[in-house]
Amino acid sequence: MKCIGIVLSLLIACTVFAQPKPTASKPATQAAVKWDPDVFPISYWCGPPPQFTTLERYQEIADAGFTYAMPPCGGATPEGNKKILEYCQKVGIKAFLQDPRMPIGIGPKGEGKAQIDAIVKDYANYPALAGYFITDEPGGGAYPAIAQTVAYLKEKDPKHIAYVNLYPNYAPEWAMGSDYPTYIEQFIKVVNPAVVSYDHYHFHKHYDAPGFFKNLEVVREKTLKANLPFWNIVLCVNHFDYRELTEAEKRWEAMQTLAYGGKGVMFFTYWQPDESGTWGTAIISAKGVKTRQYDEVKHVNKDVQAIGKYLIKAHSDSVFEYGQPGDFTNSGGANPVSFTGPNITVGNFTHGNTHYVLFANRDYKNGVTKDVSIDNGGAKLEHLDKASGQWEAEEGHAPVLKIAAGDGELYRWQTAPQNKPAPELAH
Repeated sequence: MKCIGIVLSLLIACTVFAQPKPTASKPATQAAVKWDPDVFPISYWCGPPPQFTTLERYQEIADAGFTYAMPPCGGATPEGNKKILEYCQKVGIKAFLQDPRMPIGIGPKGEGKAQIDAIVKDYANYPALAGYFITDEPGGGAYPAIAQTVAYLKEKDPKHIAYVNLYPNYAPEWAMGSDYPTYIEQFIKVVNPAVVSYDHYHFHKHYDAPGFFKNLEVVREKTLKANLPFWNIVLCVNHFDYRELTEAEKRWEAMQTLAYGGKGVMFFTYWQPDESGTWGTAIISAKGVKTRQYDEVKHVNKDVQAIGKYLIKAHSDSVFEYGQPGDFTNSGGANPVSFTGPNITVGNFTHGNTHYVLFANRDYKNGVTKDVSIDNGGAKLEHLDKASGQWEAEEGHAPVLKIAAGDGELYRWQTAPQNKPAPELAH
């Protein structure tokens, strides 16, 4: 959970209008804006603060491989947001904006509509706008009011999505208002979102917390049923009891998310929120200096994008864990892969006639080399070289799998439609 969760909870309390008493299960009246990007979403929490909102800083963001910009943690203004949109357009990325006028709920007399109208008028015509940030880590009791905001935004600006981030599965039930599966399920049912986003910080100073994989399992299951994408916000900055991560640990967070079918990865945080002593090494320090994390995350982002460009449109068919049990991972469904150990997550995907298998190493300290067997029906098997972005042919169906610590490797093959020859795979 983010440090600003308490502050945002207070803001929610101040901006939620008094509502007629809706039932918790009342669905939104508008269909969600479809989220169907061509570029795999890679972003962060805590963008450059207002005094650092410059073209050079947003070029830095794009150069690190981020494809979407998220709001600063130090507050936002319409003037600052317009600068962000201008700079994002120039550097070739898009932005989600936070605006202090955004209401949570429309109000019994519709008074929130005028605020949303003003927000849409200010931003909707900017080419770099991706969507509107609504709130962070709401409890389930806020869903009916959030649903009103999301539905009215969709009515006024159907081209841009509303974005809400949810709690992880280690949040207390009193905060969520229910158990975790119900919390996710009700968000989808009541709010009718375009995407489901949550944060999960796994790496503590002296141990790895349980539940990272279970969180992925629950969100994957609920979003697949609703035909929605999900994003995972993962740890990047050491704070509280969370440790300073290696590049392999950050890579592990991203690759496991991809293997489970995640359609977006965000890092917490890009910019160090303040110099209070709470925060350790973010990607950029509070004074605007790149830390060692900048190049590390840049390396990870490049590989996530190399894989993500193929999986962004693919359907997550099944997920399996091999090797040491943690949270048990066996989502059912077909699995064309067989081998014994080691500790690897296998994600199976299809896009049209193309089949993908992503092997993600669950060991962030050691690489692994392993013979595997892939039931590709005799079709041409290829392996993605992440460094070059090129597909390389594999002999037969039993490649030697080599995965660096915390990394992932993607394979593909294509089956022919009945009575039709398979077209050549694009590079």
